[in-house]
Amino acid sequence: MNIRIIHTKHLRWIDVINPGAKEIDYLKENFKFGELDLTDITSASQHAKFEEHGSHNTMVLLFPVFNKKTRVIRPAEVDFLIGTDYLLTIHDGSMYTMIRTFNNADENEEIRREYMGKNSGWLLYKVLESLFRRSFPLLDHISKDMNEIESGIFSDIDVSMLEKISLMKTNIIDFRRITKTHHLILKKLAARKEPYMLFHESKNYYLNLLEHSENIWDILATQKETMEAMQDANQSLATNRLNQITKVITIFSGIFLPATLILFIFGLNIDNMPLKTNPNAFWIILIIAATASLCMLLFFKKKKWF
Repeated sequence: MNIRIIHTKHLRWIDVINPGAKEIDYLKENFKFGELDLTDITSASQHAKFEEHGSHNTMVLLFPVFNKKTRVIRPAEVDFLIGTDYLLTIHDGSMYTMIRTFNNADENEEIRREYMGKNSGWLLYKVLESLFRRSFPLLDHISKDMNEIESGIFSDIDVSMLEKISLMKTNIIDFRRITKTHHLILKKLAARKEPYMLFHESKNYYLNLLEHSENIWDILATQKETMEAMQDANQSLATNRLNQITKVITIFSGIFLPATLILFIFGLNIDNMPLKTNPNAFWIILIIAATASLCMLLFFKKKKWF
């Protein structure tokens, strides 16, 4: 079974990864969970929530996970069931922080005492703190990528730059969508009155998590505005560069248009064409064409079109 348990004298931390039939049977045998709880555990949730069920509280939170291969941020769900003498965490195993936090508590006695030396509410706080703190390195990574995009915008026109900007905007939007309702859940958490949810200055500790959530949201708001500004700047620069290229091509076409017309006319196979029998016709026509192009060049110069 994908179930790991840490026991202390007064508390248990049960961590379940990718629960299947065996894991659900274990939970049914050892806990008095209702069908709604089991449904939450086995099905993916689209939003965060906090519910009271008498003997325990249920909380569902979504956290961002960055896929290094696809470079896409996706939501990872963590279910928390908090009871008098236990904390049950359920997740799909994609969050390294969640696995590392459990392993640290399991392998290190000092950390285990720190996390599990009080009650299930304190253990919940410590787990949530580690999960919220993990968002800041991810935000720093996004900021680093944004700096690289900003440098690339002013270097050269590149189709891949538009793809990078679009991907970054999508990740920021998904990040915001994942964390949007965290503050509502944390406010509910700070208002709990159950003894197992309370510890010394518990409200302040829960509000500290709320502050982390608000800081994350503020950073995401700034990053979203910055990416929108970068997208506008990239579009403006690309349009300007394209206009410059079009302008140069148009000027060259305009300069050589008279010469092309003159050469076309004298190239017609018509009787009595001027200079047809002149032995110096080639050079004369070439000079006329070059003079026409030069006149057109001087005209553009006078108009200050380049």
